[in-house]
Amino acid sequence: MRTFYIIVIVLFLKQLGFSQVLKIYREGIDITASTITINGNALDAELVANKIVIINTIQAELDVKVKRYEVSFTSNTFNYMCWGILCGNPRLAGSSPFYIHGDIVALADSNKSFSGHYLPEGQVGQSIYRYVFFTTNNSDSAYCDVIYNAINAISVKELENEENINIYPSVTSSHFTIEFKSAKSLFADISVYNQLGELVLKDRKNMKSNENNKLIVSTESLQDGFYTVYVTANKKVIMRKIVVIRY
Repeated sequence: MRTFYIIVIVLFLKQLGFSQVLKIYREGIDITASTITINGNALDAELVANKIVIINTIQAELDVKVKRYEVSFTSNTFNYMCWGILCGNPRLAGSSPFYIHGDIVALADSNKSFSGHYLPEGQVGQSIYRYVFFTTNNSDSAYCDVIYNAINAISVKELENEENINIYPSVTSSHFTIEFKSAKSLFADISVYNQLGELVLKDRKNMKSNENNKLIVSTESLQDGFYTVYVTANKKVIMRKIVVIRY
């Protein structure tokens, strides 16, 4: 019997050594060792990677911290992160290429939330940060990368006034329509992202001058949920939120 217990303990320890104990989820999707994109306006106060949950897959309690690496950054921007009950102070990009959050969170067989915050300060560009969650005894770790994409977006109304662009409907079961009329011929690039920041649709339309151009975009391949549509035309970008739902 004693030999049996020793074998069980050894197998358990081996499993701990080779299995992923910490997991990172966002809205029910495993993003461990993956990349998500957060799109927003460079004039926004913050771009936030929220709804991120760290899961301990075993019953034993683990003390977990988080560290942040700057993979690449846009100058004159700031960033901080919230873990446990504490949010760190905003840090200037480039000043702390490697930073460990001060709070330690005890994870039993439960979940804890995390959010990464990016302050674009009007700067257009992409910044990439890697967040690594690790046990204080260095027995396990998990990471995810977040691309914060700050674009030079203006309001839909402003661009409608300039380029006569309209996107409708906001709630659809099969497709949405983009209508535009321009004083000169140019290309319009259409990109659709899901809630995880993943590019799910992409198209390009040649806008002919002084004509009513219409592009019908099918959503048949998309799951029900919220999406962000970006239309880039004449060096300007507009955003419109749509909802895909099958009635």
